[in-house]
Order: sequence, then C-alpha cells, then structure tokens
Amino acid sequence: MPTPQLEIHERPEIKKSYERLVRVPSRVGRLSDETITIDGNPVEKKLTGYYVHYAAIADYLKTNPDNISGAYEAIWENGGGN
Repeated sequence: MPTPQLEIHERPEIKKSYERLVRVPSRVGRLSDETITIDGNPVEKKLTGYYVHYAAIADYLKTNPDNISGAYEAIWENGGGN
C-alpha cells in the first residue's frame, strides 16, 4: 500500500523550519509611532533603514500566523532573495 504524500506545508521538517523562521523575527516589533524595536528596545534612527525589512517580515508573520507559503513570499519581497 503506497504511503500518502504530505503537502509540503504538512511535512515535519518544513514545520520545524517554519517555527524557527517565526521565532527569530518575533524579536522585531514596531511602536505606535512606527519606531522599530528589538526585544522592546528602540532601534537607533540611523539603523532604521537596515531593520525596516525585518520589521515588515515580522509584521507579516504576526498578522498571518501559520501561512508558510505567504511567509516565504513576504521574505522574498523584503530582500530575502538577495
């Protein structure tokens, strides 16, 4: 009897990688005035340009939990393909 194929997002190794992917950017946040924070501490204004892409990825992950395909698209759109 053939083993049923799992969808890619159902594979254990993909789920484990996704959990790690969510955990790392979860340290990045934004205050109500759009100030970017790391672990709750504001990032220096001169570093905002560097962290803005990470903040966009973190925002996506927070508002779209468990959307593995969308997460990789958000990463790609924010420079992850470079």
